[in-house]
Amino acid sequence: MGPLRRRAIADAGGLRSVDGTVAPAGGRPGKNSVTRVAIIGVGLIGGSLGLALREARPDIEVIGIARSEDSAAAAVKRGAVTAAGADLRLASACDLVVVATPLQEMRPVFSRLGRELPKQTLVTDVGSVKRAVLDWARELIPDAGRFLGGHPMAGKSESGLRAAEPRLFQGAPWVFTPDGDQDLGRFAPLFEIVDAVGARRVVIGPDEHDRRVALVSHLAFTLSSAYGATIKASPEWREAVRIAGPGFRDMVRLAGGDPDLYTGIARTNRAALLDAVDRLQAALSKYRRHLENDDERIWELFEEVKLAHDQWERM
Repeated sequence: MGPLRRRAIADAGGLRSVDGTVAPAGGRPGKNSVTRVAIIGVGLIGGSLGLALREARPDIEVIGIARSEDSAAAAVKRGAVTAAGADLRLASACDLVVVATPLQEMRPVFSRLGRELPKQTLVTDVGSVKRAVLDWARELIPDAGRFLGGHPMAGKSESGLRAAEPRLFQGAPWVFTPDGDQDLGRFAPLFEIVDAVGARRVVIGPDEHDRRVALVSHLAFTLSSAYGATIKASPEWREAVRIAGPGFRDMVRLAGGDPDLYTGIARTNRAALLDAVDRLQAALSKYRRHLENDDERIWELFEEVKLAHDQWERM
């Protein structure tokens, strides 16, 4: 590997040797300790994790790996990482690697990591679909038992490093999806980091995760986008939007998210999302029948979900 640009690497410790090549971390950590974490993809989630981790655990060195040297330099300037570069081989000097790229980029990243990482390095991800990611890890990372799928249920409609914030994970579920009877004991250092940034750990299977998240997350942005498309298709949409209140803005907020991100999620979790869309269509059909028949029992539909909403607010 050639020399790394100075503006993209700062305080890298053992990362940079005299000739500019990647050097091993100085001294191996103990069995349940992490001294250096790599975050691949320093956008909203990766950047927020870096900010939160540096604040909560200043003893841990956070290495960012970005698409470009400019992006790496921006992550260092923002304070999201201790040091950064654009070469995946930087991860080989770390004890834990967090893959925080978009879903469509994870498979090639896993392929590279499988060739570069030492056998003892732990690997996790933050993708919002878990079955496909687990399958990629099984295929491409030697000793796939050192990979544990993860998904912090936190986010914003804005994307990118500029939207990152250290409090993003406070109180949020961080879902882990082990592969069958996978030994979770080796991931104690990862769990300590998740606890340190304020998230609460949840463990479920990858298929359960994908079904449930399709309902509470992926269907939400799909519906928001479809709602926006419905309004845009109206010849009066400009006039309607001019008099819209907060309900309109609440409904279209998620439609303002990253189309590339949404496309990757929708295609990767297609079966579960299709099932969720079918459930939504069935519910809309019921409301439509009540409206078509001028059925006063439509009140019952609104009341039933209002009571469910109140229960969700107390959870």
